[in-house]
Amino acid sequence: MRDDDPRANLRADEPNPYRSFDDPDSPQAPAPDPFGARPGGALDGVGPHEATRGARRFSVLAVAVGYGSDYLVTEVVDRLYWQVVVERIVSGSGSMPNETTSLLAISLLGTASSVLGGFVCGRIAKHAEVKHGVAQLLLGFAIFLGQVWSSGGWGLPSWYYALTIPAVSLATVAGAWLAGQRRLRRARASGS
Repeated sequence: MRDDDPRANLRADEPNPYRSFDDPDSPQAPAPDPFGARPGGALDGVGPHEATRGARRFSVLAVAVGYGSDYLVTEVVDRLYWQVVVERIVSGSGSMPNETTSLLAISLLGTASSVLGGFVCGRIAKHAEVKHGVAQLLLGFAIFLGQVWSSGGWGLPSWYYALTIPAVSLATVAGAWLAGQRRLRRARASGS
């Protein structure tokens, strides 16, 4: 402690006004929640009830792997969709779908893979799943804007973006929320 620090002049028998609010013996410790809120809600890890600081750090790995799994599954499903379309055209059992139908199908498949990506992100994070899901969403949106900027334009009809961006956003966060709910159910079942 430096000599100019006001805490250096405190006597041991005086109350210390600089004690941490996290100290349960402190007279300034926070009062119990009058509504009986407990840890484990959808925003677990966001409030003052966060108990184990070392185990509750933000997981960049969870966000990166969640985004990567979302992107990978989206690419695989997109390629499978077009492979089925081409095989139907070549075999004569179908014709080329119109642009609207194709874009809706790709948007639906991409939204489903975003639920999976958010779930993977939340499972790896093991706490504050929704917060990690939002971070994954922001990462994906930043990469998307970079792709739009580097390609010189949007490239698809505006209705596609108006539909897909909110759907993928909700799907990613919903997947992370589902991972949190799964963790909470398992914790309740094991009695911890």
